Amino acid sequence: MKSKIQDVEMVGGVLARGGKGRGEEGVALIIVLGFLSILLVLGMAFMVNARTERLVSDASMEGIKTRQLLRSTLAAAQNEYSRWLWDKDLYIPDEDNEVFWSEASGDQRCSSEPTLGDSGVELLTGEAEEWVPAKYRTKAVTNEVANAEWIMVRESKNGRILGRYAYVCFDTSGCLDANFVARDEGVANEDGRDITNRLRHSTREVPMGLLPEVADADAKEFKSYRSGWKGFDSLQSLVKLTDGTPNDGQEGKNSSARWQSERKEEYGPGLVAEKVSELNCYSLNAYRGGRYNKGQGKWTKPAYIDPETGEGATEALSQFANIKVDPVVFGKQMKDFVSDTRAPMGTDYPSVKNVPMFNEIVVKGLKVKSEENGLNDSGNMTYKYTATVTLKVEFWFPFPSADDEVKEDFTFEFPSISLQSKRAAAGLVLQIALQSDSLGMQGVVMQGSPKQSKTTPAKVEAKWNGGTPYTSEDYECEYEVELASATGIAFTDGDMQLVWNMARGAWTLENPLVLKIGGSEADKTASGIVAGRGGTITVRKGQEAPTYSMEVFDPRWNHVQDQWQAPEGEDKGTMGELNSLLSNRDGDQVDDGLLMYCRNAPLESPADVGFFPGSKPWRTLDIMNEDGVQFLALTCCDTNMAEQLNLTKGKTTVNTNVFYTNGTFNINSRNTNAIACIFFKMSPMGIPGAEVERMKNWWGKDPKANDANHAALVDDGVTEEDARALAKRILDYTAQTPCEAPMDWVGATAVRQYLKAQGFSKHEREAFVRNTWGCFGVADNLFTTLLIAQSVKEGPDNVGKWDSEDMVTGERRGVALVWRDPFKNGNNYHHEMMVRMFRFLND
Repeated sequence: MKSKIQDVEMVGGVLARGGKGRGEEGVALIIVLGFLSILLVLGMAFMVNARTERLVSDASMEGIKTRQLLRSTLAAAQNEYSRWLWDKDLYIPDEDNEVFWSEASGDQRCSSEPTLGDSGVELLTGEAEEWVPAKYRTKAVTNEVANAEWIMVRESKNGRILGRYAYVCFDTSGCLDANFVARDEGVANEDGRDITNRLRHSTREVPMGLLPEVADADAKEFKSYRSGWKGFDSLQSLVKLTDGTPNDGQEGKNSSARWQSERKEEYGPGLVAEKVSELNCYSLNAYRGGRYNKGQGKWTKPAYIDPETGEGATEALSQFANIKVDPVVFGKQMKDFVSDTRAPMGTDYPSVKNVPMFNEIVVKGLKVKSEENGLNDSGNMTYKYTATVTLKVEFWFPFPSADDEVKEDFTFEFPSISLQSKRAAAGLVLQIALQSDSLGMQGVVMQGSPKQSKTTPAKVEAKWNGGTPYTSEDYECEYEVELASATGIAFTDGDMQLVWNMARGAWTLENPLVLKIGGSEADKTASGIVAGRGGTITVRKGQEAPTYSMEVFDPRWNHVQDQWQAPEGEDKGTMGELNSLLSNRDGDQVDDGLLMYCRNAPLESPADVGFFPGSKPWRTLDIMNEDGVQFLALTCCDTNMAEQLNLTKGKTTVNTNVFYTNGTFNINSRNTNAIACIFFKMSPMGIPGAEVERMKNWWGKDPKANDANHAALVDDGVTEEDARALAKRILDYTAQTPCEAPMDWVGATAVRQYLKAQGFSKHEREAFVRNTWGCFGVADNLFTTLLIAQSVKEGPDNVGKWDSEDMVTGERRGVALVWRDPFKNGNNYHHEMMVRMFRFLND
């Protein structure tokens, strides 16, 4: 019994041990399966992570590809737009070509959706609108933008498509640079410089109130903010008056340094954002010479006139045969104009020097004062006679400018006098004889030296005198002369008369009158001036002969004998008044006004030559005609510019150097408002630095002046009406004949005719050239381009052909502001270009 039980237990034991082994095997299985699950999860996680990294890698690759495509898009836009403008003979786009978009051809074309509109892409939307002038944000332009064509980028010709791009270029040339306009000290609350500060060296001195985007008429708000702003680098920053950081500068962040401390965003920038079109953030002019040769891509090297000494003036003028003036005389005039010495280079040419000028000479009466018997020098009985003659001189100083007031006195010596029956060798000569009723005409001899009331040099003041000639008792001399009959015949009392023989003239000035300053001659009349013609005048005791005057047509030409003429209808002359001869100032006598100017300081521009006398009286060199335009284009007086242009590159002798300057305005602009701003409120006074009150009192005295029109110009400058009318005529001209030099617009006949019709004198018309000289340029073509580039993954079928299976895998958009020189230049014969600003857009 025991043994069985034991066997059972053993069996149970065996059974028990066998059951435990099978459980352990199940656990192991579970563990194995667990490990397999973990491995599966790890494998799946690895695969997911690898796929994610691959997707990220693919996205990064597509991003890099689209960024590179976008940069290539910009290069293509620059090249194609520039070539297109050149082929159309446009230095900057005209009204019909202000928007330019990409066009595809051949295997570049996307057949199923060739344009942005076909593919449903809107380029001019979102942030892009803030980078394009308001005039382009219209439905009509949006429709044009939709016409931009996709251009395929392929692996090879007709090969796999890698991506596609499109672009649209908007012309932004000929705008005022907001970084320069109205920058001078003291103009933050004024719309332009003081009227007497006539010269505008660049657009920084021009007002901007005529622009449509300016919120208030005087642009005071904008300029107030502008004074604390360090610079605009994009149209967006100009429109929003922000540097892109979303704070108003009042929180003490880094951007606050760009703002005025008192500036508050809620006051607004003084610009109407949705109208900003004629302001921009950049300007650059590239000056390479005077005249462009399109066939050779070269510029004519300008002649250089030293602004300090006038050296080089003769060479500059000698290029132009049609400017009728002696180059030697022109050289002297130039030195007179720039030299600070008072004495001119000479007195035998029409000088510009601001010195008093002889204007009229009067000889008053030959009067017999007394007679007496006596012995002559030979001891013979004769009569002695005493006669008096008065010589009076008039000067004119028609220089109203206060720039260089003359404070020194000049001196003038009265000439000796001779009363002879024959022509004498020197001095003032009156040909006379004695005549009696019974004895006929007898010669006379002078007894001793004549007595002069003025024996010391007279002081002559250089005075404005209201713009009219002047004289005084200081410029008058009385001569007392004793005579006797040459034959020794004693006339009976009452039987004598003095005969003024006018066969040659009433009087003759044999030697010139000379005005001096220090020891130098300042002005000199001609020799041999003769008053009166033909006949005789008899004068008895107590009587006085008539007064005879000679006045010069143009006092700058008083060294020429035949310029002295008797006044019209008045033998006694026009002392203290404008000469009667001036009423004939027409025809060859250009209406350049009676006022004159000499800088006595360095040239401000070649346009100053308009003050120089020409080849005829009352004619000055005309800078507002074909010859003048050539002279202005081919003449340089900027020392820095000349130094840059004279640099040599290697062994070449071709002028390939360039002078760059900011703050200029492209005169070929299509922006009428911006052009008008250049002239608005500018001083058109023909004489720089003329005192306002002087000019008010003067107008009306000049027989050619329009008094009513001129009076308003003194206080207000060029009116808006005149500025806009002038701008329109310039725009009409440049639309047909683009300017190749900054002042070529002067050649527009309509411009000259309009200014003349408004009553402006010649020097006043030229003020429109002189006073805007530094504002203009021609080598400034600015354009903004919107860019889009997409990377593409082609489907398995129809490789190299765009179809529905092709997929856009990446896209980037951007905007760039590009400066372009409109002229091809140099040995490589290409357009110089520069990307001024580039930005990736986020939408």
